[in-house]
Amino acid sequence: MGNLENRRWLKRFSTFCLITGVMFFLSCLLVIADGLKLQQQTLGNISDQASQLQTQIQNARSNPSTVGENVTVEDLKRASQSLNTQANSLKQDAKRTVLKTGISTIGNLAIVGLGLVSLGRYGMRLRLR
Repeated sequence: MGNLENRRWLKRFSTFCLITGVMFFLSCLLVIADGLKLQQQTLGNISDQASQLQTQIQNARSNPSTVGENVTVEDLKRASQSLNTQANSLKQDAKRTVLKTGISTIGNLAIVGLGLVSLGRYGMRLRLR
């Protein structure tokens, strides 16, 4: 009776490992989709904030009385160029960070999924012997 109970337990455990491993593999697809959404949101936020600042700079150019006396048109031009450079740099950093994080997460999920599937298959083979 004990041997039969061990086989039942092994079958349940093996099936659980197989199903969980497949779920880990499928969750990789969700990580990819979420990473792409996160990247789009981040790039959109950076672009929105940069355009708001550009609008403020343009308003300051067209109405110099709204800014301090020490601010020149050349200062506003440099600020605009600096803003564009920083926004582009932030966008590149955001893309790189999201990509690195996504690859790391997918790698971890795939390794755990592979381990669970392997454990489940091994348990199924032991059960048959």
